[in-house]
Amino acid sequence: MAFIELLRSVPEVIWSGIIGSLLTLLGVMLVNSSNTKRLKLQLAHESEEKARQRRAELRRDVYLEAAEELVKASSYLASLPRADLSKQEVGSPLQGFFAAAAKLQMVSDTTTATLVSDLVSAYGELLLKIFGLVRPIHSARSSANDAAEQYELCQTEVRRVLAAMTQHNESGSTDAAAFDRLNRSFEFQHAQSEKYAKERSQHTDEAIKLELAFLRAYVPELKNVGLKTMKVMVEVRRELELHSDVDAFTELLETQWKRMDSALDALLKSVERA
Repeated sequence: MAFIELLRSVPEVIWSGIIGSLLTLLGVMLVNSSNTKRLKLQLAHESEEKARQRRAELRRDVYLEAAEELVKASSYLASLPRADLSKQEVGSPLQGFFAAAAKLQMVSDTTTATLVSDLVSAYGELLLKIFGLVRPIHSARSSANDAAEQYELCQTEVRRVLAAMTQHNESGSTDAAAFDRLNRSFEFQHAQSEKYAKERSQHTDEAIKLELAFLRAYVPELKNVGLKTMKVMVEVRRELELHSDVDAFTELLETQWKRMDSALDALLKSVERA
C-alpha cells in the first residue's frame, strides 16, 4: 500500500514525461528493428544477386567453351574417313569436348547436366561406330597407296630399260642376246606396271564406295546427336536467361537436315553416274 501511495504522490507532469520517454524509446526500437530487417533483406538480396551474377559469368564462360569444343568434335568425326589414324590416338581430339562437357555438368542445373551426360555418351558411341566404318576405308586407301608406289617403281624401271634399249640401238651394237634381255625386262616391268595400276584403280574405287557407305550411315547417326545437342542448347539458353523456343529450334534443325539430305542425295547420284 505504501508503494501505491508513493506512486500516487508523483506529480502528473513527471508521469507525462516518463510515459513520453517510454513511447519515444519504443518508437526508436520499432524504427531500429524495421531498419535492421530492411538492411538484412537488402544485404541478403545483394548477396544473392552477386552470387547469381558470379554463377552466370562462370556458366557463360563454360558454356561458350563447350559450344566451341562441340563444333570441333563434330568436324573431327566427319574428317575421320580421310584422317591418318596411324599418327594419332583415336578419339584424342575429342578430349577437349569431353573436358568441356565435364565442366558444364559441374556448373549446370540437374536437367542440363543429365542432357549433357546423354550427349557425351552419344558421342562416345558414335566414335566407336565411325571407327568401325572407317577402318575398311583406310585399309582400301592403304592398299591403293601401296599399289601406286609399286607402279611408280615399275615405271622407273620401264624408263631405265627403254633408255638402255635406245642406247643399245644408237650404239650400233649387234649383240642380239643383250637386246633380247632388255626387251624381256621391259615386257616384265610393263606388265607389272599394268598390274599395279589396275590394283590401284580397284582399291581406289573400293575406298570411294566405302566412303559413300560411311556417309549413308553417318548422317542418320549425326541426326540423333543433333537432336540431343539441340536439347542441351535449349537448356543452356534457359539457364543464361536467353529466350529459347523449342519448336523453333526443332523446325530449324529439321530444315537443316532436309537440306543436308538433299545435298547428300545429289552427291551420291553424281558419283554413281560418274
